[in-house]
Amino acid sequence: MLDTDERIALVNSRVRAHRRAAAKRSITALSSSCVVLAVCLVGFIASFSQPISGDVVGLFGASLLFSGAGGYVLVGIICFIVAVIITLGCVSYRRKSEHRKSDDGVKKDVDHD
Repeated sequence: MLDTDERIALVNSRVRAHRRAAAKRSITALSSSCVVLAVCLVGFIASFSQPISGDVVGLFGASLLFSGAGGYVLVGIICFIVAVIITLGCVSYRRKSEHRKSDDGVKKDVDHD
């Protein structure tokens, strides 16, 4: 029969295992969505590489397709997505480092809004 300390240790190890599994699932979901997005962007690049005439009078949205401006829009979208991924990675790294500090016995009051 296990004493209380051993039971607590087993529960804590099980909780850590569940958290690791949840983190792996979320990373897998994000990775697969990034791959799908990358494939879609490659398809858009292929469609923009063909000559497109943007001679539509009175429609300002057509100017994005004129003279290769669609490529610039695509690069802007890619840069935005990369910036979001970097930001999420930094936030995740910060939370993990704060969690490690609290696990080391140093209690730190962190306000997560």
